[in-house]
Amino acid sequence: MINKKLMVGISFILIFSTLFHANANINIVLSSEEPPGIVWSKTYGGINADRAVSVQQTYDGGFIVAGPTNSYGAGGWDAWLIKTDSEGNEVWNKTYGGTLDDDVLCVIETRNGGYAIAGYSEYSQGKYELWILKTYNNGTEEWSKKYRKGDTVFGFCIIEIEHGYVVVSKAEDDVWLLGIDENGIIVWNNTFGGAKPDWGLEVIQDDYGDYVIVGYTFSFGHGDADIWLIKANETGEELWNKTFGGGGYDTAGDVIQTYDGGYAITGGITTSNGWRHFCLIKTDENGSELWTKIYIINDFEVGSSLIQTVEGDYLIVGSTDSFGSKGCNACVIKTDENGVEVWNVTYGGNGQNSAGSIIGLNDKEFVTAGTYENDESGDDFWLVKLGYIPIVTIEKPKKGLYFMDFLIRPFLFRNPLIIGSINVEVDAVDNKYEVEKVEFYVNDYLMGTDFSEPYSYTWNDTSFGRYKLKAVAFNSNNYFGFDEIWVWKFF
Repeated sequence: MINKKLMVGISFILIFSTLFHANANINIVLSSEEPPGIVWSKTYGGINADRAVSVQQTYDGGFIVAGPTNSYGAGGWDAWLIKTDSEGNEVWNKTYGGTLDDDVLCVIETRNGGYAIAGYSEYSQGKYELWILKTYNNGTEEWSKKYRKGDTVFGFCIIEIEHGYVVVSKAEDDVWLLGIDENGIIVWNNTFGGAKPDWGLEVIQDDYGDYVIVGYTFSFGHGDADIWLIKANETGEELWNKTFGGGGYDTAGDVIQTYDGGYAITGGITTSNGWRHFCLIKTDENGSELWTKIYIINDFEVGSSLIQTVEGDYLIVGSTDSFGSKGCNACVIKTDENGVEVWNVTYGGNGQNSAGSIIGLNDKEFVTAGTYENDESGDDFWLVKLGYIPIVTIEKPKKGLYFMDFLIRPFLFRNPLIIGSINVEVDAVDNKYEVEKVEFYVNDYLMGTDFSEPYSYTWNDTSFGRYKLKAVAFNSNNYFGFDEIWVWKFF
């Protein structure tokens, strides 16, 4: 028999609810493939700014992350390396540099298990030299070399070749390409450029043994700045160069060789609306443009790093910013082999967050490195693993009034109002793995587990107040996804 006070309370709620008009705005995005979610997210840093710009997976399954730090080191900015395990947990970290500013923009793991970084070092106020540093596998310095060509040289990218390394840099206003041996001695070098400033940002060695550089140029093309692709032979002599872009300010972020022998470039192209947006440019093996795609997520975005999956699709990582918003976020875009967008996903907080590097662990898991603005200490190194996690939705209760497991009136208040016991129902799906179980929590206390569909839990405890109801689904890869809502429960 129902308590008299309970009946009065229910009557009052039903009468009160008639004063409200219920309506809902639902935005549904349909896609043939769901984007990945965050498997884990790690930050590293001190009381000042620290910015990760490059990440590589190491032979042991962990990661090496590089970028400048203003929190640690000998003074000013210094180069910082962090070695992590496969879960992003720090194994060791090392700083390199002197009392003036030193910066690192690229890190690679070398064949002997050590690491090589490319960057630049300030040797006098406002004057910089190219800086290459080689370490052992524990981060201890093996050798360090600095190179000058004019007063200002910035090192952007280093790759390992059979008997040494190739480095792309900016010397004064030209692109400077160097071949160095295993000990950092210059074997050959060449410059590329015109009368105006030109930048070389990334270099790869293609299947033909040649070097392909991407950057941007003010000297050539037909815009304020244009994306610039240069191909050089094994001794750095130019074979051809191509420009891409429109009449605005267009910049490059990365280049890869594609499975068909051509090349793919990402960066940012300024459109007619005056904002720069993600771009993906596909060329043939001679650098001739096949197609260009532009992806508009917000007001301003630039692609920083690019990979091609085993299936031939492309993944672009960069940053996106909306004019007038409180900050920017990291963004990953997946396209098919023709550049048609499949999905995009943004992640980050309310500050200035960015991603500058992406690597693929397999076709289901990816790792990005960038910068996360911490409310307490400013910018931190940011390492994020993306993967396919279960998509979890609490289907019941929804917004509305429930009495003894029955929905009496929908959209009554912001949170569900539950009187008596209720059967909590959850939908959990995974597009890549099998869902193994769903756990149910009330105020972060585990209340029950269901191992098969339909996933449900009967919440019949006598309770009075506001509670957090949470469902966590685990897949066969032990990745988890969750959904949570706040509810009011009486009796």
